[in-house]
Amino acid sequence: MKNWTQLVQARIIEITGWNQEKAQIQAQHIISSIQGNHILLKLTQDWAVFERGIDKLRKEIKSLA
Repeated sequence: MKNWTQLVQARIIEITGWNQEKAQIQAQHIISSIQGNHILLKLTQDWAVFERGIDKLRKEIKSLA
């Protein structure tokens, strides 16, 4: 989890120029969103639920730049 967070954090810093702390918070949010969508997929067995969640996250990430 630490490595995953660091990788996402580094990319956020590249894209936004944010400081380490702000980028880390955003990285944790992105990862928790992915994990949450994965759990919803397992619970509902509905790919549409997963796809909607990931699409929303995609739009959120695009707005960072």
